[in-house]
Amino acid sequence: MSPYDLVFGKSFHLPVELEYKAMWVLKKLNLDWNVTSKQRMNQLNEVEEFRLNAYESSAFYKKGMKKYHDQNIEKRVFALEDLVLLFNSSLHLFPGKLKSK
Repeated sequence: MSPYDLVFGKSFHLPVELEYKAMWVLKKLNLDWNVTSKQRMNQLNEVEEFRLNAYESSAFYKKGMKKYHDQNIEKRVFALEDLVLLFNSSLHLFPGKLKSK
């Protein structure tokens, strides 16, 4: 992953002008555009594959952690005459959605 991707959680896209300048440089240097474009496509496919593997391993880790935490939840059985706290849903401390300024 790129540092930008790690910090912001999304991939960075170059402005169109820079992409066209990169193509212009390749043409000016007389590089074979077909070979270069195939190499770039392979690199992009490898990055996409790496991203998918990272996503799958993250999902696997989350699943395992959920299973671990769910095992440690204590089952409670309440009997009559037990004192419990009751959630009063009619008491609205925050009516509606919370909105940021």
